[in-house]
Amino acid sequence: MDDFIEYVKSEYSDYGPQHSASFTANASELSLKQTSSEIGYRCKKSDQSKLVIVTTMGFSFHQMRPYESWDIFHREARRLWDIYRSVVKPEYIQRLGLRYTNKIVIPEDHVNISDYLNVGVTVPEAFLPIFKQYSVQMALNIGGECRLTAVVQSGNAIPDIPDTVALVLDIDMSQSEDVSQNDSDIWSTLDIMRERKNIIFEGCITPQSRELFK
Repeated sequence: MDDFIEYVKSEYSDYGPQHSASFTANASELSLKQTSSEIGYRCKKSDQSKLVIVTTMGFSFHQMRPYESWDIFHREARRLWDIYRSVVKPEYIQRLGLRYTNKIVIPEDHVNISDYLNVGVTVPEAFLPIFKQYSVQMALNIGGECRLTAVVQSGNAIPDIPDTVALVLDIDMSQSEDVSQNDSDIWSTLDIMRERKNIIFEGCITPQSRELFK
């Protein structure tokens, strides 16, 4: 794993250990013991816009704000994956995933969720001024040749801007059956995941949400 750091530390200069925690309960003594072990690294760019996590159990690449295009994301993720593949040499790929967390900021004190999202709750008008929090989740079996699954979650978040409402639409695409071990197939599947994600996203938002994106 140290070899990966040598390849990327000039660009991902903010790096440190990634830990795995486990807990052991002793019912007779009513005690709980926590143990932690180092399993890899978390590497961030100095502007905190990108993060790559490499461990003995997996690889993940994250793009934070400011968001860029899919092509830029895809190219950088694949470059880092190729380095990880060459130095860590994973034996078997069990799961592919692509996750988008979207925050929709609405310039109002309180809103009815169903005005902006088709995945949510309908809040009675009388409850709007006192409405505090909600969370909804659904799982979709996309099927098809790639046998994809999507977990869609919506909820509200603490807004960064005063006097606004922040809604979250989280779409987590994955493949865990018949995962190809061929890199070309892997990246083609991720492209398909993005296409399916876009369809789901458009199905989850309303015309009022689209107006906010203009």
